[in-house]
Amino acid sequence: MHIFKLFFFYLTVFSPLILAITDYTKAENQTPTLQKIWAAAQKRCYTMQVNKLYAFRQRDDSRITAHTRLIVGHIFKENVDDDNQPWDFQAQQFHLVKDVNNPLDAIWGGKCKRLFSAWTCREGAVFKFKGEVDLQRFGEIQQVADQAQALIDDNDCYNVATNNCKTFASKLAKKVQAPPSPPVASGTVTDSQPFDMVIDFS
Repeated sequence: MHIFKLFFFYLTVFSPLILAITDYTKAENQTPTLQKIWAAAQKRCYTMQVNKLYAFRQRDDSRITAHTRLIVGHIFKENVDDDNQPWDFQAQQFHLVKDVNNPLDAIWGGKCKRLFSAWTCREGAVFKFKGEVDLQRFGEIQQVADQAQALIDDNDCYNVATNNCKTFASKLAKKVQAPPSPPVASGTVTDSQPFDMVIDFS
């Protein structure tokens, strides 16, 4: 079984000056995936930054009953010096599924388990911004996975009303959220040279 880890390291500082508004804030410099994620954050009056980790709730489509998962990721660019390369959003996904051995299990009693894998943006998905991730407690993606498993261990009996994919995603989002901080006004972002975040699939 592969263990996914999120490592953080600083890039070389090319200038001692604080960088002004960075180009990842512009739609023309974003992939379609990042544009969708960015729009979800903007709906909550939040401007994302490259040096933070974020959580979003994803419904697979617009139906209220659609499968729901939590995605945890960051703004990413493989080569920050390449002006022709757009900024993207790289993430892992966490969601609850159930084993169904009989029709009743689909409503109540099915055995729950959590799935954890690399995320790919789904066509028609609906996103809700759930906030920054607390990097002091969840500096590695495996720590988020462990927290997800702890929720399952606490209650692994599926219930269509009280213990389902939506409640799981909401509970996990609350567990990994960073403490509140003053919002950054749109159009006033300033960043030091960002540090990169690399997900190791080895």
